[in-house]
Amino acid sequence: MNSQPPSPFGGAPEQRGFEFPCSVEITAVGVAAADWVERVTGAIMAAGLALDPDSVRTRDSSGGKYQSVTLAFHAEAREHYEAAHNALRALPGIKWTL
Repeated sequence: MNSQPPSPFGGAPEQRGFEFPCSVEITAVGVAAADWVERVTGAIMAAGLALDPDSVRTRDSSGGKYQSVTLAFHAEAREHYEAAHNALRALPGIKWTL
């Protein structure tokens, strides 16, 4: 008997998600600062990930207190995806990663 409910996304749970290698987009939301974009992109590169420099885009919150940075990088395996999130979550001022 199958103990897992059917997925609303189709396929078995182990079949969902990214198929590596692939290009992954990630967003870091943090306290707005003059160097926020450089800190986010620097964290991705320091993690040894291949950043696509043309993919970097930003958006300020309505009140201007926060800024999101979205970028793409090449991930050979799930560990690269997790390393990106871990590197960004270690940044001072980070609020969320998506």
